[in-house]
Amino acid sequence: MAVQVRLAPVQSFAELEGEWRTLEAELPAPSFFQSWSWVGCLAEERYPDPVLLRAEADGRLLGLALFNRRRRRLHLAESGDAGMDAPFIEHNAPLAHPQALAPLLRAAWGAGARRLVLNGVPPA
Repeated sequence: MAVQVRLAPVQSFAELEGEWRTLEAELPAPSFFQSWSWVGCLAEERYPDPVLLRAEADGRLLGLALFNRRRRRLHLAESGDAGMDAPFIEHNAPLAHPQALAPLLRAAWGAGARRLVLNGVPPA
């Protein structure tokens, strides 16, 4: 099964919430910092320039990664503004099935950023 990752516009955070919560319920143990409760909190304020990556295989959604673009950097699940990001994110990662995690992060490099900011993401 080949995982395809594509850049998708965020048409509506309300629509994204439904997909996010459905995927969240499929995964065995996502961290709180991967949940819509964290990622979606004040989403319209925190993500003025959102970049959404979607991983799919055979028509099935396998992963989502929501970044904010700020100063040619992509910030995973953060705004990139120190004041808004003062509550520090821990145990961060894209919301994804294991086979989609690496493809999502690799695809982020091709999303037009000079730098990826992955606070709270383990090195592995």
